[in-house]
Amino acid sequence: PLRIEISIPSGRELAEKTFNPHLGIIGGISVLGTTGIVNPMSEAALVETIRLDIRVHAQEDVSLLAVAPGNYGERFLKEETGLSMENFIKCSNFIGTSFKMLSQEGIHQALLAGHVGKLVKVAGGVMNTHSRYGDRRMEILSACARTVGFPEADALLPMNTTEEAADFLYEHGYLKQVMEQVANQVKAVLEEESGVQTEVMLFSSNYGLMARTAGADAYVRELLEMERHGSNMVYFVGAGSGAPDLITVRGARLLNQADQIIYAGSLVNPELLDYKKESAVVYDSAKMTLEEVVEKIQEAESTGKMTVRLHTGDPCVYGAIREQMDELDKLNISYKVCPGVSSFCGAASALNLEYTLPGVSQSVIITRMAGRTPVPGRESIASFAAHHATMVIFLSTGMLKKLSEELIKGGYEADT
Repeated sequence: PLRIEISIPSGRELAEKTFNPHLGIIGGISVLGTTGIVNPMSEAALVETIRLDIRVHAQEDVSLLAVAPGNYGERFLKEETGLSMENFIKCSNFIGTSFKMLSQEGIHQALLAGHVGKLVKVAGGVMNTHSRYGDRRMEILSACARTVGFPEADALLPMNTTEEAADFLYEHGYLKQVMEQVANQVKAVLEEESGVQTEVMLFSSNYGLMARTAGADAYVRELLEMERHGSNMVYFVGAGSGAPDLITVRGARLLNQADQIIYAGSLVNPELLDYKKESAVVYDSAKMTLEEVVEKIQEAESTGKMTVRLHTGDPCVYGAIREQMDELDKLNISYKVCPGVSSFCGAASALNLEYTLPGVSQSVIITRMAGRTPVPGRESIASFAAHHATMVIFLSTGMLKKLSEELIKGGYEADT
């Protein structure tokens, strides 16, 4: 047999620089076919990719995003503002469509940064900035120049590039006024088209930042503050029901972003740690006390680092997270919970079962036997069994004989 092995040196590191992490695809890299022929993605497919990126941010309750058409805008934002681009989407030429999708997904504030050659089209109402939809750059720029009273506005019309036009405006002392007019028109057009409160930063290759709308700096500060809080946030993440690919997309992405991971080593599948970045520090909480766990979280928080506390299943079901949250509340450390697929859901899927069969049971009782953690008397196994509902019983495999007795006492048949 012929065996072919394909390797990609530093592939994991390269994957982090692609679009995939924005979509929750961690550790994967796209590889072109051996023909060397690239089939371009259809416009519809690209728009849906942008929509998915927006939706991922919306699911995290983000209210403000930075937006740029492409790599130049992204690089400019990083260098000009210091943003890490954690709350950022790349919209390509689909500026109008992307802003409408922001509104549809519940994100109503955006900071748009772009080269004047692209954004000047938006100032004239061109919502798709690809050249095949019309190139009116000089007409729109000339109109903006006339609006601010530049007497040589018509001289811009025959020029080939916006950089050439910028040089001409600079020489005549009108660059700042005209570019501010362009930025304000971009803001007005997008707000009218989408309802998204928009601030704009306009740049060129030769002049750098040329104009920004009045609220742009405030949006930058807000984005920086969001990053600061997000970077040292503590996330309680549900690991799912066992298989590493049953973690949620958000959970996998948080694992990939975490600077520190504290996981329940005796319960969580260690393969989930493959999602982490190489620099992440990992601790096994099975060997730690509550005080030691909180101490590690506090150390990370004090240095602006992000912690993922990885719990089995879904943290809200016997996850013992409340005691940790209480300690974090005392320390004023912020935290969020990312749900997971609980083992009782995973068990039903593995057995091809449904818990709520019509005519059999329409209720599910989740409970446990009393052990080191007491169970209130009114919540005894026998009292719940009397309802003859579907019962999901956790943390009781070491007490099966007693469990069977309690279920039969409550009314279940012995052969259940």
